[in-house]
Amino acid sequence: MLPVHTKSKEFAVAIVKLGMRLQKTNKEFNLSNQLIRSATSINANLHEARSSESLKDYTHKVFIAFKESRETHSWLTLLKETEYISEEEYCELHKEITGISSALYAITTAMRKKLEAQKKAK
Repeated sequence: MLPVHTKSKEFAVAIVKLGMRLQKTNKEFNLSNQLIRSATSINANLHEARSSESLKDYTHKVFIAFKESRETHSWLTLLKETEYISEEEYCELHKEITGISSALYAITTAMRKKLEAQKKAK
């Protein structure tokens, strides 16, 4: 299992806890639900990718996880700008999601290069 799998799971757990806290203490449901959906989708898509039928399928699922990481970043930014989360909490979560996004982008790029090489070899 790649480190990004572990990091995405740990991040998803942290986000679920954040979402539960926002819902309980701030009665905020819209942004927190969207955040939970996108953050947990990263990990779910990576698990699904591990059972891919082909390299193309694997690459596609990892790219979906990358897109979900970008969406998660957007929700975090909105929560910070609406003052539901502190600057400190945002910075910590931003650092984590940026690392996850970077890893997913690197994997996707490498797999796309591998797919192109396979096409040229045929």
